[in-house]
Parts: sequence; structure tokens; C-alpha cells
Amino acid sequence: MVQALMAKETNFFTLPHLGKEKYENWSIQMRVLLESQELWDSVDMGYVEYSREEEAELKMHKKQRFVERERRIDGHCC
Repeated sequence: MVQALMAKETNFFTLPHLGKEKYENWSIQMRVLLESQELWDSVDMGYVEYSREEEAELKMHKKQRFVERERRIDGHCC
């Protein structure tokens, strides 16, 4: 129960609580958690805020890569 009160609940996982003398353990747990969600690069490399135009271009390229990957998968199936 104490651990539940000390942890922050989310839909997917429980974030470990940072205690006064447990930074090393906490930092390892957080890194593993963020890596498992493919979010560690944001910590490691920092966050870049894009303009609306840059954001739209990035989304377009991401969608194009997705469509191309789906086409390759469909071409290799069956």
C-alpha cells in the first residue's frame, strides 16, 4: 500500500518513486522504462521543438515511410 501511495499510476505502468538515497537504482529503472517505450532518445539527445511547418513535413515523411513499409510487407506476403 505504501508503494502504491508513493508511485504515480498511469494507464501502462507505475513510475518508480525517487527516494533520497536511491537515485542510482531509480535512474536505472527510469532508463529501462523509457527505453522500453522508445522514449530514451528524448532524454539522451534532448527535445527539439519544431515549427508547425516542420512538424507537418515530419508527419508527412513518417506517413510515407509507413506506407512504403506496408507495401513491402504486402509484397512479401502470400
